[in-house]
This record gives sequence, C-alpha cells and structure tokens, in this order.
Amino acid sequence: MIIPYGVSNFAEVRATRAFYADKTHFIPGLESGEIGNHYLVLLRPRRAGKSLLISMLEHYYDLAQAVHAEALFEGLYIHANPTPERNFYLVLSLDFSPVQTGMGAALFQETFFNVVKARVWELLDHYQHLSSRFRELRDDLDSFHDASSLMAMVGTAVQRTGHKLYLLIDEYDAFANDLLSRGNLDLYKEAVDDTGFVRAFYRAIKEGTKSGAIGRVFITGVLPMMLDDMASGFNISSQITLVPQFNALCGLTRAEVELAVDQFLALTPIRPRDTLLEELERYYNGYRFVENATERLFNPDMVLYYLMELRRHGAPPKQILDINVRVDYSKLRFVASPPGGVQSWHEEHVSALLTEGRLVGNLLDRFGIETLYDRKYFVSLLFFMGLITIEGPMEGQLSFRIPNTVIRTLHWEALASMLRERSAIQVDSELLSHAVSRMAYRGELDPFCDLLLHDVLKRLSNRDLRYFSEKGVKLIWMTYLSMSPIFRPISELEFQQGYGDIFLGLDRRFPDAKYTWLIELKYVKSGAKSETVKRAREDAAAQLERYLADPVLLPLLKGDRVLKAAIVIVQGARAVHREIVRELP
Repeated sequence: MIIPYGVSNFAEVRATRAFYADKTHFIPGLESGEIGNHYLVLLRPRRAGKSLLISMLEHYYDLAQAVHAEALFEGLYIHANPTPERNFYLVLSLDFSPVQTGMGAALFQETFFNVVKARVWELLDHYQHLSSRFRELRDDLDSFHDASSLMAMVGTAVQRTGHKLYLLIDEYDAFANDLLSRGNLDLYKEAVDDTGFVRAFYRAIKEGTKSGAIGRVFITGVLPMMLDDMASGFNISSQITLVPQFNALCGLTRAEVELAVDQFLALTPIRPRDTLLEELERYYNGYRFVENATERLFNPDMVLYYLMELRRHGAPPKQILDINVRVDYSKLRFVASPPGGVQSWHEEHVSALLTEGRLVGNLLDRFGIETLYDRKYFVSLLFFMGLITIEGPMEGQLSFRIPNTVIRTLHWEALASMLRERSAIQVDSELLSHAVSRMAYRGELDPFCDLLLHDVLKRLSNRDLRYFSEKGVKLIWMTYLSMSPIFRPISELEFQQGYGDIFLGLDRRFPDAKYTWLIELKYVKSGAKSETVKRAREDAAAQLERYLADPVLLPLLKGDRVLKAAIVIVQGARAVHREIVRELP
C-alpha cells in the first residue's frame, strides 16, 4: 500500500494507487436539495482531510476532466452511481492557506489577491477553448488590482459561455486564524468590515450566484467566526458542519481504518493487526461532530503519519503527534487566548476537562470576533478546533470530552503553558525528559520530585499557594508527567477499594522500559507539624495497600512490568516527601 501522507491531490492519489477512503458516496447528498444546498460550508479541525475532499470534488465536477473520469473514479461508489451534475461545471478552486499576515496590511492584501489571481489565470487558461474572451482576459490579468473586481470579471466571462462555475474554497479562514493568533485583531476587523477587501471579495461571489454565473459553492475551514463577521457580505451559505448525514464526510471511520491497516499489513507484516488497531484507536480516534452521530472518527492525517513512520522505522513513532499537526494546533490555541492574556477561567476550564473528563455547555455554531473571548463560547471554540468532541446530551446541554490521547497531551501542554505565563514557571524540557526516564527505566522517583520542587513549587507565588490544594498538586504532577511520551498517566483510577491518585502505565512504544507506578499524593501546608505529615503518610499508605489488594485490575495494569507503589507528600513549597513502599515484580 502506498501511504498518501501529506498528499491532497485526488488525481495523484488515484494515479499512484495509494490508499483512499471512498467519500464519493456523499456526493448525491451534497447535491440534494433536501440535505445539501448550492452554497455549502463544512467546518472541521485541521488535518482532517478537507483538502483531499475539495480536490475530489474538483475532479468530479470539472467538465474538462470528463475524459479522465473513468480512470479517476473506477471502483469508487460514484463511478457506478453518477449524479446528473458529473463533469458539468467550470471549476475554480481556491486555497487561502498561503496568504501572508505577518508583514503588514499591504502584503496581506497583496498575497490574498495573488492567490485569487493565480487560480483565475489557471481557470482562463484551462478553459480557453470555450471562449476567445477567456484568452483575452488571461493575457490582461495584470490590469486588475483587487480580488473582488477579478471575481466579478470571472462571473461575467463564465456567463457568456453558457456554462456555470463551481467555486471551491479551501481553508477560507486560514489567514483570519493566523491574524488572531498574532493578536492582530485590528487588521482582521479591517479586512472583513463593510469596506474591507475580504468582504468585498465574498460580496462579488454572492453577486455571481445571483446572476447565475456561479452554480455551486463549497467552502471548508475551521471556525465559523469569519462567516459571522462578514454578515450580509455572504449570507447565502448553508452550514453542513452539524448535519448528521455528513458526520463522516471528513475523517476515517473504523471500517476505513481497518481497510488501511489490512492493506498496510499485507505488504508490511511487522505488527499484529489487533495491536495496531488498538494503538490507532487510542491515539487518534474519538471525534464525533454531530450529537446523534452513530460513529466516532479517526484523524486521517495522524493515522497515515503513524503508518508511514511504522513502515519507515519498523517501530511506532516515538512522537505520536506529527510536528506539522502540533504547529497547527499551537497556532489555534493562541486564537483561543484573548489579547489581554489567558484568564483564570481558561485555566479552570482546562483543569476541569483534564481532572473531571468533560465540559458541559451549549454548542453554538455562529460567533464572531466580538464574542470570541466570551466565556460561554469557549466550549464551542474548543469543539471547532478539534480539542474536544461531543460525548452526548446532559441536563439539557451537551457533554464534551477529549477525543484521544494525542489531544489530551496537547491540553496538558496548554495547561503547562498557562502555569508558565501565570507564575513564570519554566521547566527545562531535557531535564524533565531525563527525570521521567529515570522513573521508567531505573525506578527512581527522586529526580522528578526534586525537579518539581525546585523548578515549579518554589516558584509559585504566595497568592497561588494560599489557594493551593491536593487537586492543584495533582494537576501539576499530571501536567509534567504527560509531557513525556513514556508514560500513560491516569488520574483517579477506579479500584474495587477506591480511586488511586495517579497510575503511570508504560506506553507500548517503549518496550524496554521497566517500571510502572501507583502514586498516592497528599498535600499539607508549609507550616504543618510533623504529626500532620505523619498522619498524611499513614493515610496514603493505607490507601495504597487497599489498591494493591485488587485481584482483578492490578495484574492487568502491571502486565509484565515491575510496579512501584509510592507515597508523595507535598508540604507547601518547602518540601516533597517521597517513599517507595512496595515493589511488585
């Protein structure tokens, strides 16, 4: 199997016989007046397969691709079930991800225009046989200086051919998200307000639909914000983001992942099928974009990355999150951070999500820049970014949870970043990695305890310590343990006799690591007397003994590794008492 990681050109995927999850069975629904519409918007998180979807639609609807349709679509659903609009349109496909936003308003507007201009030139050249006017306009493009007048010209020229245009726009809000991640709200507002060039561009598209020149529009992006802010500039679109029938339009179903794994293992039989599927499930599955959807989805980019690394190295990747995805999500995290900095309620929400496993709120599919940083929209913002997903209804609202291990890791990193911003806490990543490795490979607890004491606890302000608690200590421990790929930390693990504070299971990607950990955490004030510390130690020891007596769960958790049971008592910011009380080989 050829793994099309990073390939978003449908023709290339099909020509090389690379793996392709057939999404063509959605085409009839997209054309349907009952389910779809003529002007559609699909919002999905980054790296979810939107660009490949756009490319597939481009090749299906382009009248110039009719001669290649047999080869491109043979074996796919739509080949045997074509729709009336197959190869019916002139297609203009735009991608706004290359637009530059970091070097001022002039370059921002210029690169936006250049993206449109380059694709319009391709359109006019591609279809020049249809009209001599196309050739004339192609050679005269340098006389245009803004995207809106260019789109108006395209509409008029297309209308004269007797054909209609299918306009595809990928990453419609990429530049908007980049502007907000840089904190440049003024430039964003300037571009989308009544006189802004972005709104003028979409207004020209709207006029093209009125004249009949533009027959269909399909737009993809991440957030609904810009659609809301443009208001009347483009108020003709229909969001299919939350429509049940299109839950799996982007993303991979379980059956599609099994197909990919079977094709992969047929050529590269280096891992048991069940093991590989379980790993992909844990790391990359869990997305549900519609409340009543029956199936959860895998992130396709991450699945292909994992398989590519597995084939390349003969072992799973040490970093389960592709660096490109990490960069994308880091940018989006800044979108969720208000210009004045992270607020206390941001930290409360993320902490609650990580400790309680869910957030409850309403899913709002329209919000603009003025409400972006309102507390009640935070849940919706995280949902559209792919950082939480729908769990189910709860007391008249929706419950949301973290979809998988990869996204959970990103949340822990975000919480560490919030701690750093709030209290100037900076932990050296190499020292942290070394300390966690010592726990996993040598069974040593001291390096990690000492690192947290000196680099985190002693840097907390008196204000932080005044409200500090056992919950706060656990959050700090989980935050920094989760930043290493070696362990899979579980908080509040349920035993028959209660809930263990922290269990550290070893990730399968580190088969030579030896030690798992069961840790009972206690917190006492800085000035606590020795009797108080002793009592906390006795309580922790009694709890550990009860958990270690679990005859069912403990053997499953430990597996063939050595389990170390330890007590950790944090005494304010003054000391971290630690003791390994049992070792089970």
